[in-house]
Formats: sequence, structure tokens, C-alpha cells
Amino acid sequence: MAEEVKKPAGAKKPKTVLIAVVIVAILLIAALAYYFMATGGGGQKTIVFYASTNVLSLDPMDAYDTMSFIPIQNIYDTLVGYPGVEIDTYVGVLATAWTVSDDGSYYNFTLRRDVKFSNGNSFTAEDVKFSVERVLEMDSPDTGVAWILSQDVDMDSVTIVDDYNVSFKLTFPYAGFLSTIAQPFPLGIMDKEFTEAAYSTSDPYAHDFMKSNPMGTGPYKLERWSENEESVLVKNDNYWGGWEGDHADKIIIKEIPEASTRVQALISGDADIAEIPFGNIPDVEDDPNIVVDPVMTFQMELIAMNVNTTKTGHDFMTDAGVRRALSFAFDYANTSELYYAGYMDPVQGPIPNGMPLETESQPTKAFTFDLAMASQLLNDSGYDLDAQDRRFGGVAMDIYVDEGDTERAQTASLYKTNLNRLGIAVNLQQVPSSVLEDTRKTDDWDMYMTGWVIDYLDPDDYVLPIAVSADAGGDYFLTGISVPAIDDAGLAAQTEVDPDARANLYRTVWEEFNNDPNMILVGQTNYVAFYRANLEGFQFNPVTWYNFYHYSLAS
Repeated sequence: MAEEVKKPAGAKKPKTVLIAVVIVAILLIAALAYYFMATGGGGQKTIVFYASTNVLSLDPMDAYDTMSFIPIQNIYDTLVGYPGVEIDTYVGVLATAWTVSDDGSYYNFTLRRDVKFSNGNSFTAEDVKFSVERVLEMDSPDTGVAWILSQDVDMDSVTIVDDYNVSFKLTFPYAGFLSTIAQPFPLGIMDKEFTEAAYSTSDPYAHDFMKSNPMGTGPYKLERWSENEESVLVKNDNYWGGWEGDHADKIIIKEIPEASTRVQALISGDADIAEIPFGNIPDVEDDPNIVVDPVMTFQMELIAMNVNTTKTGHDFMTDAGVRRALSFAFDYANTSELYYAGYMDPVQGPIPNGMPLETESQPTKAFTFDLAMASQLLNDSGYDLDAQDRRFGGVAMDIYVDEGDTERAQTASLYKTNLNRLGIAVNLQQVPSSVLEDTRKTDDWDMYMTGWVIDYLDPDDYVLPIAVSADAGGDYFLTGISVPAIDDAGLAAQTEVDPDARANLYRTVWEEFNNDPNMILVGQTNYVAFYRANLEGFQFNPVTWYNFYHYSLAS
């Protein structure tokens, strides 16, 4: 062993060497800090997502909110899905192939082999049948989401052919069936053995247990869920898609209600992805380390108009000409620019932009901002200005809006101004969301600000709730509308399997809706994704949203 050479007592290092050592140390600390931030401190590729709302449940069969959808979508698989960001075709997920009868009543699915749940249990046709029957039997007591499947499937629908083949017999030939099973609300495929083991007398469908103990075949599994704080997903080593290539293997979803905190986390790099309100876009849009990425969604902003005047006594609302005038009195362009940062697009009719059959059935936009047209329609309906420049004898319309929704409250205020210019008095009622929900059920209102978000990718998911009457199974907004021609065409379109014939039926809906509207179609808002520039592989599907498996962080 060589003898150690010792420095003389009191010897000093040259100053240049000290400076170099300090610089190297700083760089090393910075590199280590970035490594630990990006990898979670353990060699993992960790993505941190700052969300604005809370995860309510991790049971796909009784969850119906956007925030719960994000982890569920990454834990559970479906039989079919959409490739990447595309929505115009289906691909097999747990099914590798399928056939459908000519009348659209029967579907046969060939299932993927060698798939395991994250606990190691094998996936077979038994899990498909069990999952369908749990949706129907449990019937989503908290959210009602089971309707998406139960509208065309019952307890006799599913037949197991063998371990890897299963058939569905629909209760009626619904043209939108594949779209209803292409996202995991409510048919995320569950592990029958694992879930049934948690059934009990007090919790017969393991409803409470599965809320926080998900078990799927998707790329991620739950590590922990601290309710109202954060959800942590880690990679499912059994995932049939494999882990070759660049994939995030840990996802931390933090639930942060304060917008300013989310903004600062994204700026600092504590968050890789963050949900940021439209009003805070100027805080981040010029930061070279942040990507501001507007992506299409199917969220429509609406104003419901009450045709049922039993409680209000405002008979003028039963006049289609008046409701057409109210549609022309809305300032669509300024609403988008002023309150949605320009990220809201006009829509042609009840079917949103990008939805199948939208362009074929809704060729133009019927209503634009035109106060002169609105005034003429009111005059034609017999509601001229009186001597005091008032319409409706000075009777004020009640417009309700959720006081906690900034954009909708601002939109309602602008709309009130334009109605006042027409001589229409308005009482703008800004109330808590619970009060708004209770009020709309009473019929004692004239208009309220609302919206609709996609349940599944089919025009029926918009036409039925928006335009079809309650007697025909629609009118989810309780407007009291009833147009027989819309009901007939809307219901016929549900079972029409020929795309051209179906588009013609929706063309009839569009024409009749323009003549007798019960909704002001404010616009279709884009979702603006905000993420750090070193996030790679980002993609956002307007149906399935965030698919973390495709994401990674640049080194």
C-alpha cells in the first residue's frame, strides 16, 4: 500500500481551484435536484399533475366527474378505444376483433389473450360478463352513470362463448353502442375474483371498497389515494402493452383548488402539468419553459330557456319567435374573446364540432349576434317597445348563474346588457350551485347558464338531452320543450345504422331546432393544456383525455 502523502500544516488551495470546486458543486447540486424532481428520487420517471378539483371515486361504475376520470382512465381498460388523439375510428384494447350483425343488434368480441390484472390474475370473458352485470345490478347509486350502458344492455345481453370470446345482444340496435364502451365510464373491465371477494352483507357490490381499491389491466395501478389531497399511480408491471421505450412510471395528481398555487407550481417546475383558468393564461403564455396547448374538447356552453311558464307566468317564453330573438341577442364573439381568452368556438347546432355526422347534418350557424334581427323578431311576435321603451310590459326575466363560475357570471352580465338594449328587463340571479340546481327543478326561472360535457362520442349524447322532449326521454335541462318532428327524427337516428340516413335525420333536428330553440348555443370551449416544455409525448384525446402512458420527461 502506498504511503499517504500529507500536506504541510496550514497549506492553502489556490483561489482558482476553490472557485472551480464551488462551480462544480453548484452544477452537481442543480443536476441532482433536477434528477430527484424528475424521477421522484428513486430512478423513476415521475410526472406531477396539479389539478383544480378533487378525485371523488376510483370505481368506474359509479364515478361521473372529470377529475375521477383521469386516474380511472389510466388504471382500467375497455374492450375498444381510440388510437392516440384520433376519434374517427375504433381500435381493440381488451378486444382484438369484433363483428356486428347487419341490424346492429348483436356484437361478438374476440378477447386479448395473456392479459393480467395488476394483481396478477388473468383476464378472461368471465371478467367482461361480471363487469357488465355489476354496472347493471349496482346501478351507480351515487352518480347514475350506469344509464350509459343500461340504455341498450340488460342482464341477459352478455353470453360467454369461451374464455376469449363473448357476445352482446342489445335490447335495441343502438347506433352508438361502441362509443358507450370505448371509455371506462361505466364499463371499465374489473377483476371478477378480486371484486367479488370484497362483497359483503353491508356492502353487497363492494361499492365502498372499490371506490379506493381499483384493480384494472391498464398501464397504471394505485399506490395511494389521500382524499382531497393527492392520488399516486405507479406503473403496472403486468401491463400487456409492455414498458419498452419512454414512459412515465409514476404519476402524482395533486388536488390544488387555488389557481395561483397551480400557476406558481408550473412556473417553478414543481408541476409538470397544471390546470390553469383562462384568466391566468397571461401569467404563463410567454414563459419559454411552458407550453400552452389548446386542444379540442366536446364541452358546450349553453343557456337554457324555459318554455314551461306555469310558475313564472311569462307567456312570452312560449313563443318560438321570442326565443329566436333571444338567440340573436347573444354576443358570441365577444364572449369568447373577453371571457374565454378566444378559446371558445361557435357551433352550428346541438351536435358539437368534431362529433361524427356534425358537418353533414349542420351546414351553417343559424344564430349570430344581431340586435336588429332580434328586435324585428320581437316586433313580429307582438312584443314591440312600449311608451317607456320596454318589452313585455316591463316584466323582468330571471336569469340564474352559478356565482362560483367566473366565466359564466361574466357572460351573463354581458348578455343582460344586450337584452337591456332591446328594452328587456333582467334580474340576474347569481346564486350558489346548489341553489341553481334546486331552482331549475322548480320551473320558476326564465333562463340559466349551464353546459354539457361528453358522455360518449355519439351525436345522440347531445341531441337527446338538449333538443328531444322529456316525454321522448330527453330534455335533461328541464326546459319543457316538445317539438314532435325533433322527437321523431332524434329517436329514429338512435337505431339508424346507415351514416347517410342518420345524418339526414339529424339535419331535420337541426332545422327544427333553429325554428324553435330551447337553448342558446353559446359555444364550444377548447381545453387548454399547460405543461412544462420538457414533457415529451404529450397527447390529449378529446374523449379519453390524459393518457399518461405516452408521456415521458426529457433528461
